[in-house]
This record gives sequence, C-alpha cells and structure tokens, in this order.
Amino acid sequence: MTLAPIPLISTPEEIDDAWLSKVFRASGFLDQSQSVVFHHKQSLGDAAGLLGILYRVNPEYSDGAEGPTSAVIKFPTTDPAQRGICDVLGFYKREITFYNEHTDGLPFGTPKCYGAVQDSETTDFVLVMEDIAYLDQIDQVAGASLDQARSAVRQIAGLHAKWWQHADLESMKEVFRPLLNPIHLAALPDIFRAGWPACVEHNADTLTPEVKAFGDRFPDLVPFLLEELNTPASLVHGDFRGDNLLFDDDGNLTVLDFQITGIANGLFDVAYFLCQSIGSDTRRGHDEELVQLYVDNLAAGGVDYPIEEAMRAYRIATAYCLIYAVTSWQAYDSFEGRQHTLMAEILSRTVQSIMDNNSLALLPAE
Repeated sequence: MTLAPIPLISTPEEIDDAWLSKVFRASGFLDQSQSVVFHHKQSLGDAAGLLGILYRVNPEYSDGAEGPTSAVIKFPTTDPAQRGICDVLGFYKREITFYNEHTDGLPFGTPKCYGAVQDSETTDFVLVMEDIAYLDQIDQVAGASLDQARSAVRQIAGLHAKWWQHADLESMKEVFRPLLNPIHLAALPDIFRAGWPACVEHNADTLTPEVKAFGDRFPDLVPFLLEELNTPASLVHGDFRGDNLLFDDDGNLTVLDFQITGIANGLFDVAYFLCQSIGSDTRRGHDEELVQLYVDNLAAGGVDYPIEEAMRAYRIATAYCLIYAVTSWQAYDSFEGRQHTLMAEILSRTVQSIMDNNSLALLPAE
C-alpha cells in the first residue's frame, strides 16, 4: 500500500500544528476543514537508539475531529559518524520504502504509518507512526526471556518463508541490498576499522584473545562472510533486536525499525537477535533448539532447509554480527547513559555467542 505524500521537514523544531494537520489529512484522519490546534512534543531521548532520533507528539483537534492522540516522529541521527554510515548504506531509504510498499501480509504487526517521505538529494527523512508504547517492549539491556526468544524466532521465520527465493527479490535489490554487494564489500571493512580501536580500548576485559584476533582480521574476512550469508536469499529485517520488538498480552509480535532491511540468508536475523538481545546465560545451551524451531517454522511455510545447513549459517552469522557490536564505538563519546550500557551488553553477548558456538572454527585459515 502506497501512502499519500506528506511535506518533508528535516528537524524536530519544524514540527508545528500546520504540518501535523497536513500529515493527518494525508493519512485520512482529518478533512480539509479540520486541523490540529495544539500539540505537546517530547523527545524520547535514549529510546531513540543509535541511528535515529524520536519525538512523541500529543495532538488536539478542531471541530470535534478524531485523530491519533499520540504519534511518534522519527528523524535521522544527528551524529555525523552514524549518519555517514546510514547514508552510505542507504538505511533510511530502505525504511521509507518498506513502510510505503511492504507492510501488507506480514506475519507480525508493524506500527500504523501516517506518513513517510525522504529527500532524494540529502537523504533527510521524516517518518510519522502510530505510538505503540502500550505494548510490552523487550528491554534489550535486560535481555529477552527464552519464551520471548522462541516467539520472535517463530514469527521472523514467517517473514523469511514468505520471501524465500522469491522471484520479486531481484527487482527489489536496488533498495533492499543483498548482503553481498559492491557497496558492502567496499564500505564494511572501513566501517569496522573505524570502530575497532575504540572498541578494544574500552573493552579489553570483554574481548577474548580468540575474538580479538578475529577482530584484527575481520576486514579481510568480509568477502567470505558476506558470500556465506548471501543465500538462500530472503527478505530479512536486518535490525531484529530487542528494542525493536514488542508483544501484546497474547504473545503477538509487533516489529519496529526497517532501516537495515535487506536480502540475505534468514539465519542472519536469528543470529543477530540471539547475539544482541538475550543474555548469554539465558541463551547458552539453547542455540540448536532455537535454530531447529526456526527450521520447523520455515517448513510450516513450505520451505525445506536442512538443520545442518541452518546451523552452519547460524554459526557464521554469529561471527559476522561482531561488526554490529563494534561500529558504534567510533561514536562512543557522542553517546551516554543507556546507550553506553547497551553497547557494552551487545559486545559481551556477541563475544560469548561466538565462543559458545565455536563460530571461528568455520573461518578460513590465515
């Protein structure tokens, strides 16, 4: 479903009653005679994550109009290093395109989108969404429970089964880039190198000697890792982690943030989630169980994927996921509070996952 266009604004300071009126007219809540006459605006601060900033607005309306009483508005990150990564890898265009074109028929919920637009020249964007704070969000710092992990794995398998080796993936590659592509091959080694020194500096006790040696050669291993995880091809969420997952009382999943959505082996999403969003003590001993659960749910969607192949892809994906635990350290001084805690937790969990699964044994020798 393609959304009606909304006016582009570039900063939270540009949010005003007139602009909100245009957004809610475009999304069908207001007619031309009705308007937002007052709104309260609040920064969501640490809830925004590393790649974007979020504001919550609470509108009031004229003439007895009924519209959303709360909405969330998303803008690009203001951190230059993180913004540069997002622009090079096309993250914001992916999310805007996903909300405009690909939210129908998903096996999980997404926030209702009231408007999504991006400037083709600057990559500035604004995304206006339903406020789903009433749902139960996984606290990524605390970590998901095992039951939440099982539910997440089951439901992400539904997305992958829908798109598994789908003929339409070829036409979607320009926006939702395959994991193995020239931009990733050129950019990812330097992105990793930019974060690695600060990661080592701040986490000497977290990095095992084996993972430290792996990190030192990670840039040279990027082609191997990307090729291994590029197939079988499916549409993957790409940022399938606790802060982006919310549950209702019946265990139904709603998913946020489609900035890193791309085309890859679905075990990438599974490994990314288990590396980052569940405590090592909770995850440890359940990796094979959760991958088997994933394979079983692929089968329910008509996909035959042998468990041996799935486990190999999962182990390689845990190694590849080190890049996501490293890149944000380049901007360490720009973050504070919960973000520092989250960065440290993600790194620790990723290191433990790599070691627990003997993932480095699958890498080519030096």
